[in-house]
Amino acid sequence: MISNHPETVQKDVEKVEFPTFLQQQPTIIFGRNARELLVLACGGSAALSLWQANSGLQQAWGMEGLLLSALLSALPVVLALVLAFATIGARPLEEWVFVLLAYAVAPKLYLYLPLSEARDSEQEGEQGQRNHEHESQQARVAGLGDPYQ
Repeated sequence: MISNHPETVQKDVEKVEFPTFLQQQPTIIFGRNARELLVLACGGSAALSLWQANSGLQQAWGMEGLLLSALLSALPVVLALVLAFATIGARPLEEWVFVLLAYAVAPKLYLYLPLSEARDSEQEGEQGQRNHEHESQQARVAGLGDPYQ
């Protein structure tokens, strides 16, 4: 029986927590998420392409060519492993690449203009615009067209 008494209502209500998993990536295979698997697949694909491209090197130099080809083909795999699993400050490396690109594109020189000077320059700009419009109107009245075009 449910009563309207406040103490009884509070006792009947149970707290239920719902898992949200907002900070977790869903795993697909072998406990890896889609981003990691995609990076590893790209690294493996690049390694296979390099291995096939270096087949002439393997045939021409023999065992030395085979070792050199294996080292060249291992570079994309190692790079993919580092890119997929290394994090800095709980962020994956590709996010840091975007941070560095944003920093490189951002202006490095900021000019300080006090607010009073900014208002003065804005008023001068408005006055110049009015003068331009007035001169253009006078030229059109005189039949000369717009001298600023």
